[in-house]
Amino acid sequence: MRISSYEFRPGIVSTLAVALVLPLLAALGVWQLNRAQAARDYLESVEAGHQAAPIHLDAGLPDYSKVHHRVAIARGRYDSAHQFLLDNQVHEARVGYHVLTPLRLAGSDAAVLVDRGWVPAAFDRSVLPDVTVSEKERRVSGIVDKGPSVGIRLGKTYIGAGDWPRRILYADFKYMAEALPYPIAPYLIRLDPQAPDGFISEPPTPAMGPARHLGYAVQWFALATAVAVIYLVVNAKRRSDDN
Repeated sequence: MRISSYEFRPGIVSTLAVALVLPLLAALGVWQLNRAQAARDYLESVEAGHQAAPIHLDAGLPDYSKVHHRVAIARGRYDSAHQFLLDNQVHEARVGYHVLTPLRLAGSDAAVLVDRGWVPAAFDRSVLPDVTVSEKERRVSGIVDKGPSVGIRLGKTYIGAGDWPRRILYADFKYMAEALPYPIAPYLIRLDPQAPDGFISEPPTPAMGPARHLGYAVQWFALATAVAVIYLVVNAKRRSDDN
């Protein structure tokens, strides 16, 4: 291919390399753009949920899609005998558990799990923390959530022989519903940090904000552009018959 006084003569190896690398770099850039949008959608959903009117779960258990990230209010009694310890939860570089306690809803045979916060794990993991809580009737408020997420689920949900409190690796609502003698909502209430009988609590946030994802996307696209420019420049040769 001739362009003015230059002739474009790419090699087979360099062409194949660029044909493989460019789509990969472009895909990584698009992936970061999608993650930026997902982080933006999450933050907008959280803000919208906080601005919406509180949901009263005593009146029934609505679908998660209608109440996620909203403030929920529920009255009932904690079931101290049947609690879950969500393992491998880190706070300030220390491993511990999130304490998930069923709240038996007043006037109903159903319950909703309450994430009462984080507690540290003992060096001897067979020694479980004391998470006993009073079963007097109370009013609970917090944010509706699905609980801490995990990347890949490997093996069974629970650890040990199934004693209580039960150590679990994932917030698996299907498993927890089967383990309890009453139905539960397929979501939980992240307890208000100021509420009594709670532990250490921090609101979940995206690992990276939208701006950082956008910055990575720009880097991937810039790298793709650089590869394309280098490919063109290196393979453009001045014609030998040009004076």
